[in-house]
Amino acid sequence: DIKILEEFTEAIQLAVVVDSALKKLNSNYSFEIIGNPNLFEDYNVDNPPALIIDGEVLVEGYVPTLDEMVDIINEIKEEK
Repeated sequence: DIKILEEFTEAIQLAVVVDSALKKLNSNYSFEIIGNPNLFEDYNVDNPPALIIDGEVLVEGYVPTLDEMVDIINEIKEEK
């Protein structure tokens, strides 16, 4: 369960990085973009953009590089 929290341009940038990383890893995850700032506090996010995987905030306040995102997703996959 992957969620991206951001209202504007950075949501698209983060979505592109997440999508590219998922494709690179041949992962079957899908993700959703949550653009309503009223919902951000439901996820304990103060500084979007943010990436949440399985309920855990893994990125907040920046858009990671593709390599960083691949590492983040790999770590989550290894934990399961």
